[in-house]
Amino acid sequence: MYYAKQFNGKWEIRPIGKMEIGTAFAKGTSNEVLANYDIYPVKKYEVTDDTVVEERDPPELISGEVHFYSERAKTDDEYWSEIRETRNQLLLDTDWTDLPNAPLTDAQKTNYQRYRTELRNMPQSTSNPKDAVWPEI
Repeated sequence: MYYAKQFNGKWEIRPIGKMEIGTAFAKGTSNEVLANYDIYPVKKYEVTDDTVVEERDPPELISGEVHFYSERAKTDDEYWSEIRETRNQLLLDTDWTDLPNAPLTDAQKTNYQRYRTELRNMPQSTSNPKDAVWPEI
C-alpha cells in the first residue's frame, strides 16, 4: 500500500518510513493512527476495458484516501475511436498482402481481400461499439 502526505501544500507519495522526521511507524500501523499525522493511503485503481482513469490535479482527500486520479466509464465515442485505431492498425499490418509480388496463393489473396474489406466496413457494420465482432483471416 502507498501512502501520501501534504508537504508545502502538495501531496507527495513517500515510503512510510520517510513521512515524518523523527517518527517511526511500525509495520501494520492502522490508517486511523497514520491519519493523526496527516498520512493517508493512496486510492488503488482497478483499470478495466470499460473505464478511463484520468489524472486529478490537484489530488483530493476523499473518505480517508488520497485520490491522484479519477475513474469514469468510457463513452461510446471513446469505444468508436478505439475501434477505428485498431482497425487502422490491422489494415496497416496487412497492407503487404495487396502487393503484386506478395507470396500468397490466389485463395489466400482472396481471403485477405475479404478480411480487409470487412475491416474497412467495421465502424459501419457495428451497431454497438462494446460488442464489436472483429473479422478473422
